[in-house]
Amino acid sequence: MDYIENFIILKKGKFREYDLWLKVFSPNKGLQTYFAFGGLKSKRRFCGCLDILNILCGKIENKKKGYYILQEASLIENFSLIKQDKKKIGVVVNSLNFLEKIKISQEEFKQVYLLLKDFLYSIEEAEDISFFPLLFKTCLIFNLGYLPHFDSCLKCKRTIMWEKETFFSFKDGGFFCMYCKKDNFIKVPIATLKTLKTIAFSTPKDWMKWNLDVNLKHTCYEIVNNFSQYHLQLAI
Repeated sequence: MDYIENFIILKKGKFREYDLWLKVFSPNKGLQTYFAFGGLKSKRRFCGCLDILNILCGKIENKKKGYYILQEASLIENFSLIKQDKKKIGVVVNSLNFLEKIKISQEEFKQVYLLLKDFLYSIEEAEDISFFPLLFKTCLIFNLGYLPHFDSCLKCKRTIMWEKETFFSFKDGGFFCMYCKKDNFIKVPIATLKTLKTIAFSTPKDWMKWNLDVNLKHTCYEIVNNFSQYHLQLAI
């Protein structure tokens, strides 16, 4: 059965003389491996567009044995500016490696695909990308069913957005007021809570306008990293 799909190439490799395997992410199928027979030779079917980070529109054949053959493809975007910048390449590779390790359900494929696509377009244009991996991974985690409760204490429902500090529980995935905190909760400045909430509901286009304070970036990283390790067993 053949179908048409847009996808982003995350990795590729050669097998046999002219053939390629492609690890891709698409909005309807998620993370998959395609086989492009003649991928190194056929300019008519692939137009030399089978490069990492390219967004393509392709015709895919779903074989009964459970593997996918890329019959032909056309280029949508190649992100040439990213590929000319070693720092940007490093940021993207770091983020993609994290993405590949996370379990993503079918209902979340499109959401993650759009986040990844916007992430690449924004890195292409942005000058300061030092905090992009943190923002990408935070958005990814929060939008895959691990969004903390930000606005009120999880126990007493007291509004905490105007407190000087709050207390975060990795196990419960939310914040507590000073009256409901336990000894194993970590203290979180309110500025960090508000920043995490802003990140959770932001898009990569928003990040291009931001200039995160170094200390704020560090505290956000510590919380998200520990949160990810607790729930996903993955460091960011």
